[in-house]
Amino acid sequence: MKTLPSNNLKLKNMTFGSLDANNEYRNDKFFFQKSFLTPKNFYEDDFLSGKKNFILGPKGSGKTALLNYYKELIESKGNLCKNIFYKQDINDDIKDQFLMELDKIDLNSMDGDDISSLNFENLWQLYFHQKIIEENPTFINHDQNWKKYVREVKKIDEQHTFILENIKNITGFGVGVNNNKISNETTLSFARQQQKMKFNNLAYQIKQLFLKLRVNPNSKQKLFFLTDELELNRIHEKKFRRDSAMIRDLVIAINELNQLSNIIGRPFIWIAAIRTEVVNSIYSTGKEINKILSDNGETLNWELNGGNSSKSPIIEMLLKKILASEELTATSNKINENNYSNVDNNTLEKILNRYFTHKVNNQDTVDYIIRQTFLLPRDIVRLFNLIKDKYPEKDFFSQLMFEGVRSQYSQNTWTEISEELSAIYNPDELTGVKNILQMASQSPFSVDSFHELAEKSRDPSIKKLLQSEVKLDEVLSNLYSVNVIGNLKNSRIRFAYRGQPDFSFNDLCIVHDSIRKTLS
Repeated sequence: MKTLPSNNLKLKNMTFGSLDANNEYRNDKFFFQKSFLTPKNFYEDDFLSGKKNFILGPKGSGKTALLNYYKELIESKGNLCKNIFYKQDINDDIKDQFLMELDKIDLNSMDGDDISSLNFENLWQLYFHQKIIEENPTFINHDQNWKKYVREVKKIDEQHTFILENIKNITGFGVGVNNNKISNETTLSFARQQQKMKFNNLAYQIKQLFLKLRVNPNSKQKLFFLTDELELNRIHEKKFRRDSAMIRDLVIAINELNQLSNIIGRPFIWIAAIRTEVVNSIYSTGKEINKILSDNGETLNWELNGGNSSKSPIIEMLLKKILASEELTATSNKINENNYSNVDNNTLEKILNRYFTHKVNNQDTVDYIIRQTFLLPRDIVRLFNLIKDKYPEKDFFSQLMFEGVRSQYSQNTWTEISEELSAIYNPDELTGVKNILQMASQSPFSVDSFHELAEKSRDPSIKKLLQSEVKLDEVLSNLYSVNVIGNLKNSRIRFAYRGQPDFSFNDLCIVHDSIRKTLS
């Protein structure tokens, strides 16, 4: 039952965050810092000390937000911090040359296995050595060893390392002078082999000089490199393989750089955010990154393992946003020094009772909210910003409001999932897949009934899908992997995002609550 309505904040004065965590961080760093919820399985000292180096998680799980949170902590302790972003939509004029040139490589002359065998390790290491001298850290003694190191690193530009042709030489791209395919390194021209040896030797010499650097004993300062937004091109299969190889070798390069840094006193620390799907889909021919990530990484987990659903981490995150919004408004746009990372459960419970109806469609409200999500912070941001935009003058979350945005929320969620599926299906095929789901979505369905609905349909898009090379069993497996559907058996529901990655063809299928409306 609603209490103290006159004291409730109107939704237009609430801040729920942004789908782009960098925008949220830039818009109000202080609010971001105070309202941030640290995942319970993450210990900041592990990352700030260099013990852990990789933040793993699916899209929307909060990797970028966590990096921004760590950036604030790093700088608050007097350390230096350099962000390295690489995203498909960053304009070329603000990309680094190395990253720009990688996008220009023509992959059409290479087959998939050749692309996966490319080696980007030395390129990444040379790239990061350049970043070190650009920052010119004063906590490193600027003695003869530093000067030799700087001179050698400057050769990276002097020898035009990051122009397209040399990137091909270093990584082993099999493109000859006449653009003919070269299957392996043994058939490379002598000149190309010599170029590759020259750059490999440069990387080796820089590594040896790096190990001779000495930290100023009077300084406790460190330089952190935070790497983020390395995303796979999922539309183009060959670019997908190239990007997979790049990220695979980034993991290897960062691991080695951190090991080298440890030898000289750990003055430099590299931390990278890596999408789980990248790790799971990686083409790592002859290389093993799983052990590196297992030993030196942590996976974001927002699932509540038993207990009261109101204590779910994503619900706690939501309530902390409301609490911080109240504080911001009550103090004339000035949050006090409260650190909300350890808000007691009683305070959050009071926020829940004051602002939320107890039931939505005969379900506990918290359970309803959780079932609209894939247990990701991004889902909460999407849902509650829609409610805020539609009902800005309201000060209480009612069933009517949740129902009022359900169609739009469902459509937005489907649109994001469609982007993932577009790596597998063309637009016509995706339309056919969606139309079969529309016929099957309102109740649990079996694999056989899915086939039967498709085969009996007169829908042109479905007929076209069946005439293509697409196999319906693979469709179901793919839909399960992106959480469109789950399995239902003896009243127990399984979804990939709950850590159950394998689709069962023997059990019933059920469409996820978040997208059922757009399929109705």
